[in-house]
Amino acid sequence: MTSKWSLLGTSLIFIFGAVACSHHEATEVGVVELTVTTVPANVKCISLTATNGNSTVVRSFDVTPSQSASVTASGLPTGAVTLSEAAYNVPCAQVAGNTVPTWISDGPVVVQLVSGQATPVNLVLRRAGEAIITNTFTDDVDGGSSVDSGGSSEAGVGVDGGTAKANGAACAAAGECVSGFCSSGVCCSTSCTGICYSCAAGIPGTCSARVTNSPCGVAICSGTTFTPAATCDGSGACKVGSSVSCGAYVCGTSASCKTSCASNTDCATGYSCQSGACVAAKVTGTACAAASECASGFCSGGVCCSTSCTGICYSCTAGTGTCSARVANSPCGVAICSGATFTPAATCDGGGACKVGSSVGCGAYVCGTSACKTSCASNADCTTGHTCKSGVCS
Repeated sequence: MTSKWSLLGTSLIFIFGAVACSHHEATEVGVVELTVTTVPANVKCISLTATNGNSTVVRSFDVTPSQSASVTASGLPTGAVTLSEAAYNVPCAQVAGNTVPTWISDGPVVVQLVSGQATPVNLVLRRAGEAIITNTFTDDVDGGSSVDSGGSSEAGVGVDGGTAKANGAACAAAGECVSGFCSSGVCCSTSCTGICYSCAAGIPGTCSARVTNSPCGVAICSGTTFTPAATCDGSGACKVGSSVSCGAYVCGTSASCKTSCASNTDCATGYSCQSGACVAAKVTGTACAAASECASGFCSGGVCCSTSCTGICYSCTAGTGTCSARVANSPCGVAICSGATFTPAATCDGGGACKVGSSVGCGAYVCGTSACKTSCASNADCTTGHTCKSGVCS
């Protein structure tokens, strides 16, 4: 816990609360302002003692644990004044001469107080009874740089009442660190913002640029374009890599290009999936065995076609891939012979229609496998009313 005081030097003696102190005649009146950002969880009373060798003044203030505190007292000695501070886990009214403080100053601070002139001072507390591992800082009287009273300059007291951690020590929150900054999981000398800066790289506790090629983004794959993860350039900047094409393939689901296929949907436009690999699709008019081979997605009559080209009397012309009607009399069915009636095979009419031929009787003969018989071996080969004589039905 660090308390910041603004002091106006005086020699008025004042007792606040039940804290014993020396009594001396007051000659001047001043103001003391105390601000505590966060009171430790076990602190209910804060006491300040100021002495210049001739007079001693004690000021005690009730505070609320885990809350901020801002209090004002009046009357302090002037000249070379020694300040010390203590904190108690009971209200000020219960503090007696033999009450042991929970926290004490990490050594007294000596400041030169001038009547009517504010002097900033920092007091660092540590747990009573602990070895002194913290550092006490006092601003010099002209408002210049801080003066180090000795010990480790990287330690202090955390807001939770524990010993604050030095720069470079592991941390989970800024309140654990004497610097007030927790970055990259370590106590840091600065806030160390920026994705390509880290307090854990280089010298722990010192903010520095992450090494070249450290990731600072995620890879993205969309459609058939892959953009690699952005990386740090070693100087603190995050650089996005150049996008590249997935070639014959489309993007997968893991921010990367596919490298094999199960169907044409795994292939980029102009490619088809053949035996697990995307290959250049065939243009219309090229011979094919399956629609997946064709850029158009249509394979008709063994040719990659511009359309599905359905209909038995239509075909796709090799070389052009254009769907056209088949020439007249192209077969579009099979001949049928049943009993003693023969129906010839259907043929295309040249306009895309399949026409069935007229049925005819087999005369004295019955049907063979697919046509009328023309000879006989027995009467069974002849129609009713005809007999087989010498291989002829009559």
